[in-house]
Amino acid sequence: MSIFIRQFTASFVQFSAIQQASDVTSIGFGRKNQLPDAGLFIGHTKLTHLENNQIGSQEETEFFTSVHKFYKMGAKDLYCLLPLKNGVLKNIDIFDPTKELSGEWIKVQYLAKAFLNVITNNEYDELNSEFFCVYSKIHQQN
Repeated sequence: MSIFIRQFTASFVQFSAIQQASDVTSIGFGRKNQLPDAGLFIGHTKLTHLENNQIGSQEETEFFTSVHKFYKMGAKDLYCLLPLKNGVLKNIDIFDPTKELSGEWIKVQYLAKAFLNVITNNEYDELNSEFFCVYSKIHQQN
């Protein structure tokens, strides 16, 4: 979900503002952080339409003002409606096979405690041992 939020935000916010923010949802949407009109993601079809058709500067200004408003309102709605602060969703990426296991035992701990019906207290120590065994083998190979 955080990838989706970053991609959406990158459609209208300057990359430098995204890089500097510790949390994408904390970025201000003032014009200084937004991309210029030419940098906004509006899709290839619309971009071609704008380039090939003679439209007045007033109409073009109104169009891009609407695009800025769309992204700004869309981002605010996404930030409010999506469960971005959900602990399970924040920690579940430990199971993403495309990510390197980074030794984030704290994420495993959180998930184990969140799902006590899956991992019992008796199995917790075994899970800890297995995690660090796998983690050490992976990093031993590197």
